[in-house]
Amino acid sequence: MKIYIIEENKKVDVNISLKSFITRKLKREINEKMFKETKYTSDGNAEINIQNLDIASDFTILSMISDATSGDGKNIEVNQEFIDNMDNDSFDRVKEAVDKILTKELPKEK
Repeated sequence: MKIYIIEENKKVDVNISLKSFITRKLKREINEKMFKETKYTSDGNAEINIQNLDIASDFTILSMISDATSGDGKNIEVNQEFIDNMDNDSFDRVKEAVDKILTKELPKEK
């Protein structure tokens, strides 16, 4: 998938590959980050910290990117700074692709 990151105020082409599945371990780690410090009210509703949703979202995307290379073929380190430097459209496209992977249904048995 071709995306753009912003470096020195200009867009830079980057090609990324996403993992095609999520492991149970990764799913647990995402849930731990998302629901950390969740408070439950007496009526059973949950109050989730919005910052934890952002942290879990970034962690999920970081975990699902298997590799990234620049337009000239050099490997790029995928870390929080990489995510922070993605332009908004690229981030939204990656998040949408990751969400589709996370919500895949198992094939129905015949």
